[in-house]
Amino acid sequence: MKATLQDDKVILEFNIGSYDKNTIDFLTNIELSQKSKATEEDISFLADEITETWWKANKNRFIDEA
Repeated sequence: MKATLQDDKVILEFNIGSYDKNTIDFLTNIELSQKSKATEEDISFLADEITETWWKANKNRFIDEA
């Protein structure tokens, strides 16, 4: 891997096959999140909504209501 600082950018170079896809995904997500206009409140609301939907679909796996 080679990292170069050029103006206001960091350029990472990897040989094909020698990089960790999770690292690239992480860096991509950081870049995308910096462009987001979502507020903390928006994110909390969405997280609560996702949790509620998941719980409704999976509750029976954890609680025996019989």
